[in-house]
Amino acid sequence: MKNIELIIPKLNQYYYEQKLENDAETMSYNAGYDVSYDGYHYNSGCIDFPKEKWKDTYIKRVTTKRYFAYIKDCTINRYVGYVNYQYNKNENIYDCGVLIEYKYRGKGYAKDALKLLVKEAYKNGIDYLYDTFEKDRKIALKTFTDVGFEIYKETTWKKFNKNVDGVIVRIKTSKCLPDTTSLKTIDDVLTFMKNNIRYGWIDINNEIHIGNMKNFRKLYRTSSIAEILEYGIGTCIEQVKLMNYLLNKIGIKNKMFATRIYEPNDFNKLDEEEHMHCFVLCYIDNKVYHIEHPNWYRIGIYEYESEEEALTSINDYYVKLSGGVPRPITEFYKVEDNLSFKKFNNYINNLNISFRELKDCSSDYIKLYTWCKNKNVYEWFEQRVLSYDEIVNKYKTKLKNDKQKIYIIKSNNKDIGLVQIYKFANDIHLDLDNYQNIYEYDLFIGEESYLNKGIGQNIVNNINKKIYEEYKADAIILRPFKRNIRAIKCYEKCDYKKIYEYEDNDTLGNKEDTIVLLNNLDKWTFGIDTDKLVKLVLDGKKTATTSLYEVDNLSKVDDLSILTDSNKHNVCLVKTKKVIVTEFKNITWDLAKLEGENNSLEEWRKVHKDYFSKINSAFNDDTKVIFEIFDVIEKFK
Repeated sequence: MKNIELIIPKLNQYYYEQKLENDAETMSYNAGYDVSYDGYHYNSGCIDFPKEKWKDTYIKRVTTKRYFAYIKDCTINRYVGYVNYQYNKNENIYDCGVLIEYKYRGKGYAKDALKLLVKEAYKNGIDYLYDTFEKDRKIALKTFTDVGFEIYKETTWKKFNKNVDGVIVRIKTSKCLPDTTSLKTIDDVLTFMKNNIRYGWIDINNEIHIGNMKNFRKLYRTSSIAEILEYGIGTCIEQVKLMNYLLNKIGIKNKMFATRIYEPNDFNKLDEEEHMHCFVLCYIDNKVYHIEHPNWYRIGIYEYESEEEALTSINDYYVKLSGGVPRPITEFYKVEDNLSFKKFNNYINNLNISFRELKDCSSDYIKLYTWCKNKNVYEWFEQRVLSYDEIVNKYKTKLKNDKQKIYIIKSNNKDIGLVQIYKFANDIHLDLDNYQNIYEYDLFIGEESYLNKGIGQNIVNNINKKIYEEYKADAIILRPFKRNIRAIKCYEKCDYKKIYEYEDNDTLGNKEDTIVLLNNLDKWTFGIDTDKLVKLVLDGKKTATTSLYEVDNLSKVDDLSILTDSNKHNVCLVKTKKVIVTEFKNITWDLAKLEGENNSLEEWRKVHKDYFSKINSAFNDDTKVIFEIFDVIEKFK
């Protein structure tokens, strides 16, 4: 679809309509009619539109059942014509029209502009649009029928005093909704994208932007499938989301990828251009196909022998566009609705990190030996360079020890570092009785090209997630040297807090001031009927809870926490799925029943009112509450 949008002109922009209707080549189709309205030129078809008429015309369009908009090509930043519809009182119908400036004809503007016009009519509650023109205007007839208009009836009229055959065409405006039911192949999907989707985005204020990326990083939000189809727009993120949706519907295996210049989670360069491109690969009969639509210059289907060949070829193209700056490729699996660009970037970052177990093999030992020669590694671990044999002996011994697990850290499938995870032995006798399952780990990034890239925070968060979800930990301890300021700052950004400081020895026997950092999951339970409600959670009958609103008590989506029983024993690991802050009176039965405790909204309201009133004597229907929906990730008993 052309990268166009419909612009309702302001009064001072009526100069373009004046220009169009005064151009004999553009208006020649309109010549020779026996009409009597003021300013019409019989021989040329032109219509006078002097400036003194602009205001009255503008007011009529704004106050009556009329729609008038310029067609703007956002790629060349030019108006190329206009579309309109208006109520015909005599016939009780809505007449419509499209006019393309002569020099822009034959480029597909009319067809795409008509589609947008029909969508506007549909949104404004108009059931049908009509237009009338000569039967021998075959290009016009084909344009309208391609959009979905049908010949409603045939008629005749006079043109240059001769009878001419004409047609009245009409369209039911609900036809503007894209039909996804007839798609069968990847060619169908690409054709669907060409016919229905333009490059654009919807911002946090629900304003639509076509071909304009100004303030994108500040205002962008991801759109839902319904929004993409309704408005016919999307960035590469939305377009890949839509193609993934369409391909899944027709049973074609596909994957979504992002190639980008890496940016850390806390990037603040909100005025820069976007550095990301998303694309989709399809897998059919041992071939790999890249469907490209978001990139206007490369629209098409590209065939490859393998996924590796496809990813290399596509990434090389964008690396070249980036002036040679490396671009990691990340496979992603979903696009949530209403994410800011920063949140989507963070999501991609989190997908980049993965882990594999260290292997008892020469290739892994050589890798460790190479990494451990790097001062950024040995300064904090061995305080000297170990020989290859020492590396082999050290890690062979560790691999035989069941008390720890050793993983290679991977970013975008490249081995970049190591993490050792083990149970915290509390050899320094800290008072940590509130925790039942504490783990500790050491890590380093061995690949120098990944240092100082802001990736450390992402690695730490992923290790934490792994330990909480797989090892059923309720707290994690880290013990960096006090002088390792960069590492400590990274850990603190990941919600680690200093709880202790002591003097330790490094591997050479030198004294080192050491910081003890703690990261722990929030623990919580129910205020009444604790064990009864815990059982409902474990049985899968209770997936939500309500609490009084406090800023400090506000969870975030994807937060992990631990539910405990009445004896403060850990029961299960839960992940926050949705958080709703609203007045108590706004909780509906659809929400309340997720708590699994009551048989009606009335009963739920009474139980909660009684309980909350004991905590807050001023509690009433207008009091703010937090309604949290959660998933059980792991049961501990």
